[in-house]
Amino acid sequence: MQPIDALMASLGSSQTGLNEDEVSRRLARFGPNSLAGRRGVQAPTLLLRQFSSPIVLILVGAALLSFGLNSVADGLIILTIVVAGGLLGFWQERGAARSIEQLLKTVQLTTVVLRQNQPITIPSQGVVPGDVVVLSAGAHIPADCRVLQECDLSIDAAALTGESYPVSKHPGELAATAPIAQQSNMLHLGTHVVSGTGLALVVSTGRSTAYGSIADRL
Repeated sequence: MQPIDALMASLGSSQTGLNEDEVSRRLARFGPNSLAGRRGVQAPTLLLRQFSSPIVLILVGAALLSFGLNSVADGLIILTIVVAGGLLGFWQERGAARSIEQLLKTVQLTTVVLRQNQPITIPSQGVVPGDVVVLSAGAHIPADCRVLQECDLSIDAAALTGESYPVSKHPGELAATAPIAQQSNMLHLGTHVVSGTGLALVVSTGRSTAYGSIADRL
């Protein structure tokens, strides 16, 4: 990993953070700090997906076999069960998706960043590479960041690494090939501060983060 000074220079940032004009340019270049962007599953696709599972296909095959053996009543019963189950699954999944969309609209995470050495609170979607994030107990990590300063900083990284205990974070340099669980100088999207305070430099946002790459693969 690059030394802090070299990393800051490559990101065009400093310990005092960015100015608003530069933030606007970076938002236009990198986009909002969000994992969203893909369109939700459309209703016809969601409906067809209910009938694509192996079990459903086996039942459909059994219904066709029943028709072929002149067991019309058995075939109709099986098809009725398949259609009813598919429609029920479609109704439940569509309702859940709509509920999640509404919930996301009402919940907005915020982050404290330095802008020209002044701490301000902004929506987390407005964080850009080069921002300096101010951390305290309970704060979520809005993007992948490099630790600049810390005082007893501990992070809960269970959502990303599965580690059940808080891990200490501190400035330093590590090999670029170090696995995420051993990157003691890095903070990652999807984790949060358990205790302590610190400053961190944002190096990647949105789908460019480690969490974003996992979301893409899933």
